[in-house]
Amino acid sequence: MSGKAKIETERLILVPLDRSWRQDLIRLHRDPVVVNWLFGGKVPPDKDDDKRIAHYEELWKERGYGAFAVTDKITGAFLGRAGPVVTPETDRIEIVWSMLSTVHGRGIATESARAAIDFTFAQSDLAVLDAYVRPDNVASQRVAGKLGFQLIDQRLLYAMTLNYYRLERRGGGTC
Repeated sequence: MSGKAKIETERLILVPLDRSWRQDLIRLHRDPVVVNWLFGGKVPPDKDDDKRIAHYEELWKERGYGAFAVTDKITGAFLGRAGPVVTPETDRIEIVWSMLSTVHGRGIATESARAAIDFTFAQSDLAVLDAYVRPDNVASQRVAGKLGFQLIDQRLLYAMTLNYYRLERRGGGTC
């Protein structure tokens, strides 16, 4: 499935994020703004990105959905990642989005996450998707709101206190 999964939006092309995107993912996770929001200012070791990629590839293989590399439709440039992952602490599906800081404020996160959400619901019988955002990350809170996520509460995940959001499938479904 992953070889055929390609999403085109108005400005973007999303393709399954696999080993071929390793250097781009490492570059994303070295962007100082991204490092601040995702990793509390501590750059993750390359081996952590290797584990993430293995997780993405496993999801694509086993479930037919997973994280996407987000690219510019015109230039083909890597812009970030968006899509479903399994939250280790909950074993539930979480939608993630993180973009290079050079494209922040342009709606790329919202556009790519919306496409990934639609794809994930279409490829699964999931009734709910989760999202977790730092309480001080106002931009990502806006993205969650634009995507239709509802703030539920705060939870300790990834060794941080995060806002927990839920998005229910329109028209019902199963968990």
